[in-house]
Amino acid sequence: MMMLLRWLSLRLFFSLLALPFVAMPMLVLLHRYWFSEVYFQDLPVLFLVWLLLFVTAHALLSIVGSRRFHYLDALGWQHLKSSNEYLVTEIFQYLQKVLESGLLPLTRRPRFEELVLKRFFDYYAQHVDEPEYRQKVRLCLRKRIHPAQAYQVLKTYLLQQDELVIERIDLAGELLEYQPDDEALVLYMADRYLADGQSHSHAELFYQKLLEWNRDEYVERIVELSLNRVLKHRRSDDFAAWLFVRAYALKEEVRQQIGVQLYHIHRIYKKIRRSDALARAVAGIVSELPQEVRDQAQAEEQQRKARTLRYRLERAQYHAQQRLLLGLDYVKLYRHYIFYGLTMLAFGLMVYLFLPAGTQMSDRRGSETFETVPPGQKLLTVQVAATKNARAAQREVVRLKKAGYDAYLVYPKKRGGFYKIRVGKYTSKVAAEKAARTLLKKKLIREYFLVNYQPELTPRKNR
Repeated sequence: MMMLLRWLSLRLFFSLLALPFVAMPMLVLLHRYWFSEVYFQDLPVLFLVWLLLFVTAHALLSIVGSRRFHYLDALGWQHLKSSNEYLVTEIFQYLQKVLESGLLPLTRRPRFEELVLKRFFDYYAQHVDEPEYRQKVRLCLRKRIHPAQAYQVLKTYLLQQDELVIERIDLAGELLEYQPDDEALVLYMADRYLADGQSHSHAELFYQKLLEWNRDEYVERIVELSLNRVLKHRRSDDFAAWLFVRAYALKEEVRQQIGVQLYHIHRIYKKIRRSDALARAVAGIVSELPQEVRDQAQAEEQQRKARTLRYRLERAQYHAQQRLLLGLDYVKLYRHYIFYGLTMLAFGLMVYLFLPAGTQMSDRRGSETFETVPPGQKLLTVQVAATKNARAAQREVVRLKKAGYDAYLVYPKKRGGFYKIRVGKYTSKVAAEKAARTLLKKKLIREYFLVNYQPELTPRKNR
């Protein structure tokens, strides 16, 4: 998110900085020379100019960032070959600043980052004791850049440590995800967790492996440490299943409770058609359970079914969450198309709101628009537009007359005033409103308002 903010703020800053110097001459050219006889508002023009400047700023900043990156990359490679570690460290800092500065395009930044990781991987591996470079090696493992070498380097570093801290625990979990059956890593972490009496979820990852391998020297200690807590919470995950399988032969005093839990787990595995080593081990024990244990398990299952409404609500909530996550995935997948669509929609809305169909309704509705009504005059007319451009006003009148409406022009009282385009004369407000709405439905006008009909200001009287 911070990277996106930096990227956006840089381009906004430079595009807005250049906007006055480009937009003002452009508006002068448009109003005085190119479209002097057409009335239009400045806001859409300003938006289009800013959009062009934003794209230009993005292109220039991307070029500057790319050149800066390639220069530092080549310089760092030269210092690395000359074994100048002090300068190499400085170059790494500068490269990281360029990557995080927001100069580079967001779509190309991952490629630049991978280029640095590939080129300087050996240097990172040699200095894995330093946290900064150790994070780089972990990043290589995640991005599958020399993954086997990165795994071996990180594993060697971890096995040499005497104490566990948060960063090393996270590293062990990451290594286990990459190589789940690494016995040396599992034994190293299990020894330290058991020595401290740890039974949290992270320790269970390594305990589960030892239970699965049936390492006798560890199984009894793990059962003593974790069985009561897991039974209390009636868990059915893989660690709990392996724990119950190993504890069934060791703990006669709670064998019935273990049997009940294994029976429930076996029912779950049958529903999902699981058939791996764990499922076979559970099925083997369940097939030998006494009838009284089976009856107790079935009775507990009936009690659970009595609370069906709560489970249905939870299941409905779960499915709603899954649908929401699926929808978010689709939004992420098609985010570029959504962004382009919203941009085009916003642009179209601005054009519709700010660009006039023929002439734009004036906002000046004071003394210039409403004249004094003569005594006894009750006729109304519909004013549809007003402009200072005489030719544009006449073209608008011709357009409305071609559409079959009694349009006429009211000339200004003084030089520089507004030419008002009006349609018809009506004896009631209802008739005038009906005519105006018909014009709106046919999209012949954008807006209107009703004024008193004044025959003395029509073109015939003013000429």
